[in-house]
Amino acid sequence: MSLDITVPVEDVSSLRVGNIVYITGLVVTMRDQATKRLIAFFQSNVKPPFNLYGIPVFHCGPVVRRIDGGWRVEALGPTTSMRMEDLLESFLEVSGVKIVIGKGGFSEKSTDVFKRFKAVYCSPPGGASALLSKSVRRVSEAYWLDLGLPEAVWILEVYRLGPMVVTIDSHGANIYSMVREEALKRVPKILGNI
Repeated sequence: MSLDITVPVEDVSSLRVGNIVYITGLVVTMRDQATKRLIAFFQSNVKPPFNLYGIPVFHCGPVVRRIDGGWRVEALGPTTSMRMEDLLESFLEVSGVKIVIGKGGFSEKSTDVFKRFKAVYCSPPGGASALLSKSVRRVSEAYWLDLGLPEAVWILEVYRLGPMVVTIDSHGANIYSMVREEALKRVPKILGNI
């Protein structure tokens, strides 16, 4: 099933593992350093300069270029989300984010975190950064450029960003775990044929 999602997103309970989604509206790119800084803001009771509530966060370091006083996104490839796994629970708790986008998934322990915070994880196809960048209509804002362009926070206005597969849903299903379990079931048969 293919679904179009318009931001802001407050309820993702209708999304299930295997759904194909496209997102229209604002999307924020964040990686390790920006995620740590955001959590530190909240832990210090300091309001960050932007609000993420209801906005999908894309684990991505976009390739951007300065054009006529603004920015243009040249490529929009996902970053491996596992790098942010230790930050996931704190991040979802303080941000109000319901959709996280990235590649590679999270371990089984994070499945429960997504379920508890009623959030989902979506993965675009590999090698599609040029395609994904075509969905960007404009760079709305950029924050924390002192972290470097890939680590900065980019608020992007997108139209039908996708396709992306829901790979962890808010009900406790994790496609990575399902694939791993199925593969392990096949190992004895494969090894028996050697």
